[in-house]
Amino acid sequence: MLTEELVRRHLTTDREFEDLLAEARSALSHTMPGASELEILKQGLRCIIRDHEKRVQFHHVIDRGKGGPSTVDNLILACAVHNQYTADQTWGRVLMEKFRRARRAQPSSDRSASPVSAGGAMAAACDHTPETG
Repeated sequence: MLTEELVRRHLTTDREFEDLLAEARSALSHTMPGASELEILKQGLRCIIRDHEKRVQFHHVIDRGKGGPSTVDNLILACAVHNQYTADQTWGRVLMEKFRRARRAQPSSDRSASPVSAGGAMAAACDHTPETG
């Protein structure tokens, strides 16, 4: 019986979809043994949404390393690409690449759970700013 919670969908699929579904079922076999097609599709949608949400980061309008405060008025949301671009413009691409390599080498358990602007993290990681040498 259909309700507000239950909606019927009719879906025609192709070979690629069927192959992807089989691969997803196999990939989830340990964490979701015996999962229905609906459960597998919902898990895939959750992953897409989670990946999308990871793209948004806090960005300091006036970078912390340049004296900007960590206040609501000085924060905006920016996608990771634009946050990185701004850090490259502010601090220089060479310095930021050095910082990113060091950050990637860090165990994930040591990284902050919440994203920060790259420049702000630079200020916390360095004992000088690029201007002062």
